[in-house]
Amino acid sequence: MPFSMCPLCGQVSHLSVGDVKEWYEKYYPQIPFGKQVPGRCLFCFPELKHGDSVVIRRVFTEEQNTHKEKIGIIKEILSSQDGSLFVVQMDAGKELYFIRAQLRKLREGEIRPNVVAD
Repeated sequence: MPFSMCPLCGQVSHLSVGDVKEWYEKYYPQIPFGKQVPGRCLFCFPELKHGDSVVIRRVFTEEQNTHKEKIGIIKEILSSQDGSLFVVQMDAGKELYFIRAQLRKLREGEIRPNVVAD
């Protein structure tokens, strides 16, 4: 069975495919059979949009450290030819900048803390 590595966050995933040789030939003809392939993981695959609720899954700076595993809302996406930055408003009101690999979309059915369900 093949493995993929997410080119955004580096997570390695096992892929369940039928005919492995045929799968390589169809989707990754330029990669030798049996080699790890690039492929976004389940956390990085969904597109993030303005207004999405996200969970901070990785931190790189001291300022971000207290927000790991906390939830915020994407308030702005700043994009250029070099990539995108996501401006996230944390539940406490503070806005912080993150890259895509640091964020995951709130899962369907996952409840935001401090929000009362109807």
